[in-house]
Amino acid sequence: MSETPFSVERIIRGNQKFRVPIYQRLFVWDHDQIYQLLTDLYNAQKSSNPYYIGVITVKTCEDGEWEVVDGQQRITFLTLLGCELGWKDFVFAKNSKEDLRIAYTGREHDQEDIKNCFMSSQFQNVGNQNFIAFHNAFEAFKNKYLNGIDNINQENVNQYSAYVMNHCQFLVNQLPENYGPFELNLYFEKMNSTGRQLTPVECIKGKYFSQYASVWNICMNFDTALPKTTIDDISDGENSDNYFTLGDFLKDQFCYENETETDSEKLYCDRLVLFPEVFLLHVLAITKDVIISFDRSKVIETFKCAEDFDHKLFIEKIIDYRRWLDENIIYLKNDNGTYHYCFRSDDAETTVESRNQLKIKQLQSMLYVSSPDSQEWVLTAYRKAKGGAISLDILTAIDKETHHPDLSSMKYPNIDRYWFWKLDYLLWEKIFDENPQEENICISFCDNVQYELSRAQTDAILHYRFMRNRSIEHLHPQNPSSERDDWAKDREYNDDRVRNAFGNLCMISQGTNSSLGNETIDVKFAKIKEALQGAPLQSVKLMLMFACCDGTHSEWTPERAIKHGKDMFYVLGFDRQLIDSWEDEQRKELHVL
Repeated sequence: MSETPFSVERIIRGNQKFRVPIYQRLFVWDHDQIYQLLTDLYNAQKSSNPYYIGVITVKTCEDGEWEVVDGQQRITFLTLLGCELGWKDFVFAKNSKEDLRIAYTGREHDQEDIKNCFMSSQFQNVGNQNFIAFHNAFEAFKNKYLNGIDNINQENVNQYSAYVMNHCQFLVNQLPENYGPFELNLYFEKMNSTGRQLTPVECIKGKYFSQYASVWNICMNFDTALPKTTIDDISDGENSDNYFTLGDFLKDQFCYENETETDSEKLYCDRLVLFPEVFLLHVLAITKDVIISFDRSKVIETFKCAEDFDHKLFIEKIIDYRRWLDENIIYLKNDNGTYHYCFRSDDAETTVESRNQLKIKQLQSMLYVSSPDSQEWVLTAYRKAKGGAISLDILTAIDKETHHPDLSSMKYPNIDRYWFWKLDYLLWEKIFDENPQEENICISFCDNVQYELSRAQTDAILHYRFMRNRSIEHLHPQNPSSERDDWAKDREYNDDRVRNAFGNLCMISQGTNSSLGNETIDVKFAKIKEALQGAPLQSVKLMLMFACCDGTHSEWTPERAIKHGKDMFYVLGFDRQLIDSWEDEQRKELHVL
């Protein structure tokens, strides 16, 4: 694959010509597709950054022309845009007005239509309806974005033309010359039967690491642990046997199957907690030992900005990081639609996890669900552990360094969901450490914070598992109907602030939140009763809210909500003086003067 992107300007400079073979389909983009890309390019010029349109796969012919194996739609798009913007040097090779830069084998009428498109006065002679659709889409785009009040603004047109010519970029994947028409046709059919282009991860592999393809494929397979052997001997990339060839691609039935509706779910089936793009960005940061962006949507741009990195060292680090992840970080195992957090070392038949290992697993789960896609805590843990075994102390230190309590923001709707996950972990950890065996037990979570829990309640908490896609729920409804509002019956209360305070809030799944809406407290407590019968517990905090009023909805008063909020702030370790001040403010606002 090309080391640097190609643009219209670079194609003109190199006088590169394209040949579209007979097996390629016609230009088939419709009006909406064309208009959208034209608009995207217009919006992209505001930042002056490159706009990437993917990868074009070619085979170099004996005369130096490129036979387009995949990507004809994009090359034709640029050619038709060149007709509209007057790119004579691009539409015609050597500026001859006869020698088109793109030649369609066996489709001479399309050749003539391209020439007529360039001569804008001759659209009546264009027979290809898709070419006419392009012209109509461009006219609609131009009228909206490029024309001025007087319907002529050549400066806008020139700016747009210059941006696209220099900044609309694509990578070129050149296939070996020894592949014949039959293999190239198979490649084309397979790429188009999948309905997708190369992913960013595949682009990075092809551009930077094709000589390490075998090692790359093993390291990027997260279904299983990295093998202990077979990949330790890394060559300098001179062995052509390591390249991922077209033959390998044609035989690869797993990686390029048709996508299904469950493909997004597969990402989390037996996978590490890192997206593949984020995993590569972590390794890049380790290789260069610098701060980089972990935005997975910009992984190609980030690698491009770091093109001076040592490719062989990167492969060594990718092996090292994968092994460390396998030994220290949880992954998500899909068991018939139910997800479990596991370590690679877990084996239910032969191994009993230590209590410390169970706590590490639960804390990692909390960090995973409460962190953005970049999951930087994983990389930080690797660096703090210096590639060695991870510990509970390391994870706890990372957590404290990342989040700082602020009581002023601990109310709806500004509260960070992290604090609910963190609180659920601390409550779980205390009960796990207590390991209660009695039917009823008083758990002291910290000084002056005690809750009476039954054996069924502690069992439900001990089986609690962290999940993403959680939303904040008001136990006492946020907008209750007046006839069902227990708090409104006593006009002593001015309870709006208390409703939105931490004590009255918990976090449950989005689906449950949506179904409960503004239901009464007794309906929400019914969910806790289901958990006591074996259903998954959605919130440890909600279980304590249930326990502190003995499961009786009428006992959940504003006073109890304030007391519960104060208790939970103590568990979270907030400053006691600030907690007392918060409580005073709550009570002042609670009573109507």
